[in-house]
Amino acid sequence: MTEEDIRLLEPPKNYKKRKTVVDDYLNIICKILYDKIDSAVILSYVLRMSYDGNLKTLENYIPVFAKNNFNNAFHINWAYKTEYPKKLITV
Repeated sequence: MTEEDIRLLEPPKNYKKRKTVVDDYLNIICKILYDKIDSAVILSYVLRMSYDGNLKTLENYIPVFAKNNFNNAFHINWAYKTEYPKKLITV
């Protein structure tokens, strides 16, 4: 493009940031991810801090935030740990 073509372009639009229910907890999530604490602990802690939004929204948001900012990968069912008590015998 020439200098003239560039000047004729419209300036970029400034979009407002969309407010989400997770916005109030972003600093907490970021700090815990930075400290490399288990993701299930993050989920439990945010829920304990009186998060009142949808649980699935939070479960979807944490891995996306971790991947985009810290390049962390999560396994599929990261929020649910299936562990049986030691006294229970499974067949």
